Amino acid sequence: MQTVRAICDNDFGIGRIGDANTRRSLYSKLTSLAPGERIPWHRLIRELLNEDDYETTEYVIRDAEAAVGVDAPIARFKIRLIVARAKHTKGISRPDRLAMLRHAYEQASRNAEFDRFDKYSFSVLCDVAVEIANMGGGKYLLDEAVNLMRQAASRILDPEMDKRLHLYERTLAQLH
Repeated sequence: MQTVRAICDNDFGIGRIGDANTRRSLYSKLTSLAPGERIPWHRLIRELLNEDDYETTEYVIRDAEAAVGVDAPIARFKIRLIVARAKHTKGISRPDRLAMLRHAYEQASRNAEFDRFDKYSFSVLCDVAVEIANMGGGKYLLDEAVNLMRQAASRILDPEMDKRLHLYERTLAQLH
């Protein structure tokens, strides 16, 4: 299992391969060889999301949940999938896009509440709120998300989280 995790490393493993199809194929093989290992699933889902292959991503997320259960990264990927579909699906109206984004915000809010020490859950929450504000859905959710992230930053004490918090605070100030 340590070898599988090491192979999935972004800096020294599969992540260094320049071709996305090759990376996706290798991650897929690793999920077949070690279906109970989370990291190959995470990497495969990220590759598919980056390629805008939403249908396949949804199926892989379901397979990952069946194999390893839901964890914080998989929950965040599910939200990123909803956001991507809301932004890029052709033929849907702006109110429908906003409804999808609000649904993503609700899920992100539940994730942040459930795992109060996962700094990335708070970033995803703010990212969704930014998308809602950019689509004309108002800034009140971004204000709420920034406040939640501020409270979490005082609890988590991670310098990277503070940098992200300042970015969201600047975004919120620009919306006023």
